Amino acid sequence: MGSGPSDDDTGTLLKHSSPKGRSSFLGPLTRRMPDGWRFGVTVGVALSLCTLITNIVVLAVASAIASRNGHHSNIATIRTGPCSDIDHIQFGIHLAINAVSTLLLGASNYCMQCLSAPTREDIDRAHGQGKWLDIGVPSMKNFSHIKSIKLLFCYNSTFFVSTANNSYDVYFATEDFQKGASFDSNTFPPYSDFTDSTNFIVGLEDGTTEVRTASYLNIDERHDPYSIQSKMENLGVWNNGSLFERRNNSDCIQDYAKTPLSDRRNVILVTSTLPSDNQEMGVTAERAGMASSCEKNSPSFAIVSSGDNRLVSCDANSSLLSVYPYTSNIIPAGAPVLDNWYNWICSQDVEYDNYGSDRPASLCGDGYWQDMRSSASDWKVWGFKIEYCISEKMENGCSLNVAKSLMIVVILANTVKVVVLTIVIVKVKDSPLTTIGDAAASFIRKRDTTTRGMCLLTQRDFAHGYINAARLSGQPPAPKTYRTRKNRAATATGKTRWVITGSLAILCIVIILSLLAYALSQLRSKFGRSGLSFIKELGLGKTTPYNMITGWHIPSSGDAAVVATVLIANLPQLLLSFIYFFLNGLITKLSLAKEWSAYAHRRAALRVSHPRGSQRGTYFLQVPYRVGVPLMLFSGVLHLIISQSIFFVKVDGRDAHGADGDDDASLNAATSAVTCGFSPLGMILTVVAAAVLSVFTVALGLRRLRPGGMPLAGSCSAAIAAACHGPEGTDECRPVMWGVVPGEEEEVVEMEDGEVIGHCAFSNGTVDAPVDGRMYA
Repeated sequence: MGSGPSDDDTGTLLKHSSPKGRSSFLGPLTRRMPDGWRFGVTVGVALSLCTLITNIVVLAVASAIASRNGHHSNIATIRTGPCSDIDHIQFGIHLAINAVSTLLLGASNYCMQCLSAPTREDIDRAHGQGKWLDIGVPSMKNFSHIKSIKLLFCYNSTFFVSTANNSYDVYFATEDFQKGASFDSNTFPPYSDFTDSTNFIVGLEDGTTEVRTASYLNIDERHDPYSIQSKMENLGVWNNGSLFERRNNSDCIQDYAKTPLSDRRNVILVTSTLPSDNQEMGVTAERAGMASSCEKNSPSFAIVSSGDNRLVSCDANSSLLSVYPYTSNIIPAGAPVLDNWYNWICSQDVEYDNYGSDRPASLCGDGYWQDMRSSASDWKVWGFKIEYCISEKMENGCSLNVAKSLMIVVILANTVKVVVLTIVIVKVKDSPLTTIGDAAASFIRKRDTTTRGMCLLTQRDFAHGYINAARLSGQPPAPKTYRTRKNRAATATGKTRWVITGSLAILCIVIILSLLAYALSQLRSKFGRSGLSFIKELGLGKTTPYNMITGWHIPSSGDAAVVATVLIANLPQLLLSFIYFFLNGLITKLSLAKEWSAYAHRRAALRVSHPRGSQRGTYFLQVPYRVGVPLMLFSGVLHLIISQSIFFVKVDGRDAHGADGDDDASLNAATSAVTCGFSPLGMILTVVAAAVLSVFTVALGLRRLRPGGMPLAGSCSAAIAAACHGPEGTDECRPVMWGVVPGEEEEVVEMEDGEVIGHCAFSNGTVDAPVDGRMYA
């Protein structure tokens, strides 16, 4: 088969234009733009510079806002508001950061490839030592032979959301309470008068009374009915970051059946049931009814319900009947019965012993509240029939924060990257061979003497030391018989790269599956929760008491805890970037194999960094865009999924008045948390995404190359050089084709038995297809 010269240039996609091809309407700007590898590095500099400027602006604004609000810690709050709004902002920032990170990762990978690309001088030196170098892929192999500056760029996420977790008081009151009606001030003294030594008259089973202090009864001073009553006078009006609004029973149950509770605080349950009529509310160890207790004692005194420390008044004229202080614990206590979050909602139908070890048949926190909501019209709480509730809605439940120390580290890293790459662009005068087209053009223009007579040798042959053997013996290897093979693209990449990339992928999948199995077993053993519906309920990046990591040995409070936990949460991102480096190199090699093999079947111009004549420009991503762009997009999605699989959690406990841990250190014990959360759904999606990416890569490797193609050179500089010993006058700027070069007598050797040894190479002229069974050198 022969083929004459052709201008065929099929398959060119979004290439860099040569200087003469740039549009004139762009004017002097385009004429000054760099091309080749400098264009790619310039794009990397531009992206890094934009990121640097953005980070500096964010740090300056965050510091100014924090200083204005009187906060001088390492953590700067840049915005507060409803959690739905802050979550949307955070998700937008997450998308932006992942988009920028993906672009920077691609640009950094390209810069890494350019800066690790060998020059012709590097290759000649390596070949002279019997070694070969990688061309067209990021390679650690080249570093010991190259004098260029190398830089690995890593970007860290520094934005996080902290969620308020409000403890609150549950008030049982008549409808007149909202209208300012009086209530029992002996049982419910003013907040300013409430101390540990405040006395309460406690009714006993035998009808007698006893005076006890608040400290003795373990009752704190959180409730403030006078303030609550005054704020209720104007329903629906914001007052110091909160408003009171009327809610029906169904909505009220749904509003408070959550932990952490960020958007609600105190609640008033309006009831028509008086304590003197309540036989269902137990107030003693023997569960004596409230009505019986009121009958046995004087009509106006406090009764403390056993177990829950509820203040109850028997005063028939009091518009406030009872107060129950609810502490919104976020850290699991261990025993399922103690983790019965928002238990008061289900108190009427589910009886349990707070100090027992047996798990009740159903807990409010396990979803039993939904049954209560389905019969909300008959909702009772400790015997009080609830008509509706008045809920305190909070304006600022979440805040968006920046870890300033991490941002400074990112700024320094960005600065170093910009400076180093700028120095590379200005100072590095060499022309590295960044693509196999660059290498082929160089070897066609100036032949490599160390690979003469090796036209059929493959990357595998050179990996076995052919070039070194020829150097030591002073003679080229014996001619090689051509065999038509149905090679797959994977053959050109070498086993080592497949083993490393495959091992990393399998290791990550195994680790994720192991963590998933452990997480599911812990959820089942600690909380009795399992099943797909529960996994879906936990969602992606959602903070709940069920999916927070506890008991590990890192700081749990303060700025140090925030920085340490944020870094741990971002470790998977760093690992993914590391895997991306190897995966990109593997896919690049697979694409190179197909393009290289095609030169044996059609005439085409070389794809080079600096196009001249008919030459084609290289891909910015070093692989065809139909592969490179989806790979980058998929990488960005995978980064996003992983960020929702293990994520930073900061919960700030607040009491019923809004005081946080800075005001009351005891709030940090169980209502606050600085840790990492995990999402089983995110882990599952990560495994699925990783499996899809692995299958996609394997499918690329299993693609068959057309029979009769070139020897598989992969990224091996020696194999590329061996294919480029063409006829004198071969012009690398014109389209070329690889095959048997006829009539080149200086390239033909006649054996003693008369067999003629042919020669294969790139040529602008007519070439023939190699014949199966014939020998070539």
